[in-house]
Amino acid sequence: MKSLKEFVIDDIIIAQIRETRIIPVNFYNRKGQLIIPKKQNASAVEIKKILHFARDRIYYNPSDSISVSGLKDIPAPEGFSNTKLISAEKTFHFSIIYQNFLHKLLENKVTEADSHELIRVIKEYFLWFENQTDVLKGLLNVNEIGLEMNTKYSVTMAIKRAIVIMALKSRIILRKNNRNREEAEQKAIELTLAALLTHVGLERLNHMREKTIKGDDINYVRQYPLVSYILLAPIPGIPERVKTLLLVHKMSSPTTPNNNSPDRKWLLEKLHSIALRHANSGNRALAREFVKQIKILQQGTGYHSSASLLSIASEMASLTTKTPWRPALFSEEAVQIILNESLFTYNTGIVQEFLDYVAVSLSQNIKFLVKNKVVILEVNETGQKNHYELAIILTEGLYQTRPEIMRLGRIVIRAKKTEKQKIVPFFVPASFEADPRLVVYDLSKDKSRRIVYAPDYELHGELLELAHQALEDAPPSARPRLTEIPALI
Repeated sequence: MKSLKEFVIDDIIIAQIRETRIIPVNFYNRKGQLIIPKKQNASAVEIKKILHFARDRIYYNPSDSISVSGLKDIPAPEGFSNTKLISAEKTFHFSIIYQNFLHKLLENKVTEADSHELIRVIKEYFLWFENQTDVLKGLLNVNEIGLEMNTKYSVTMAIKRAIVIMALKSRIILRKNNRNREEAEQKAIELTLAALLTHVGLERLNHMREKTIKGDDINYVRQYPLVSYILLAPIPGIPERVKTLLLVHKMSSPTTPNNNSPDRKWLLEKLHSIALRHANSGNRALAREFVKQIKILQQGTGYHSSASLLSIASEMASLTTKTPWRPALFSEEAVQIILNESLFTYNTGIVQEFLDYVAVSLSQNIKFLVKNKVVILEVNETGQKNHYELAIILTEGLYQTRPEIMRLGRIVIRAKKTEKQKIVPFFVPASFEADPRLVVYDLSKDKSRRIVYAPDYELHGELLELAHQALEDAPPSARPRLTEIPALI
């Protein structure tokens, strides 16, 4: 080990290895054992192994031939730019204003002036970001500006959430040429404020300081949206819509199995109890605040899309930030988790916006849904029950979720609970029915199909083998777009 040096891997390094398919050195574990050899034309599976081992630190021999200096010069794919959009100076200033607000909030000393100051700084940051030349295609380099070194992890997550929302909403506004741009920007600024404040309730839950959370503690912590709302309900200057979003951004669906919490019925009962308590104690103004939210929840309209965007931004920020109980994931790993949990966690269509507008920019311009990747589609055709298809991606474009795909056949998916009570898709390989016609669909035109899962060799090797076999068994006339059967990823 004396001759070995730790190899620090980040999104930039991984992007270079993906682009060149070169593993530049022999990689060793902390015991000095070779785990990944140096290689030209490395496969996607071999590159994925680097991500896996990097979480536990990997090492290299400095005497190996390696040019670290050239690793950052990666050409951006068509439609994207390597311009860095996130300013460290502006972002640190943003974080200081937020931390001051948070400190006062937890001390019950927030004034209306403090609320207005926080909103003013968000608006200033939003408009600065939106007016950059490459705002639609530049890098969202939030993971490399060193927030973790200057703030605690919960603040880092809050700033990352806000930046993800800000970038996503500004790109949607600009790409769709919103007619009422001023109103759209105001809603986006409010959503960015909600992204900052969604987890303030966790600051009051001491359980989050522990490395492991089990049983009843998990259920306790999952009620944090209500705690966040209760903290901010009496605060002047915070828009009503923001308070609603704090309450509902992780609310579970009453009709389908999902990973969200708290339950809508439980929330209504709690709010009613709190409103009654304040009314009986003479604080009728605050009681009316809670009653107002009860009516909004009962109506159940106007917040679902924004709430799901907040939920995704929270997940991306959390997964890519180091915490006392787990290391940070690489951006592309986080993107895969968000896609693969979409069936039981997020509203239809919201994940597509995330993947199309910001996921590539957050991942050092590395696309996740690429040519020859095997994916699972959810099919929602009029008059038919939803079903699932195994397919491969044939093309790449500006939008990740709208490629041309080749259908390989049908497969059954069931819901399964993990040991940690999370609902995940369970694939039934024996249910696969190959379709030798290999029909091609353009997802930019076919709105009945959407990508909901990307299998992984480590977890779903059998699925990828089924996909390869389906291509081999189909007559060559059925696959004119393929001159040869590709190595599937």
